[in-house]
Amino acid sequence: MSPIYNNALDSLRHGIEHYLNRSDDSNHNQTILSLSHASERLLEERLNRLNPSWRQPRVSKIA
Repeated sequence: MSPIYNNALDSLRHGIEHYLNRSDDSNHNQTILSLSHASERLLEERLNRLNPSWRQPRVSKIA
């Protein structure tokens, strides 16, 4: 698996751990941040699989 996908899974696990430990508001906030990060990384992985060149910067020529 790619590093991006592994990172997404780590963030997902981290978010679930914080969700299950609902002792205070900081856990709620960390849950949202971790799950948001996981979804971003999963989307990035999907885009990489569909079109690996999507991340390459486009260089425009200035006349």
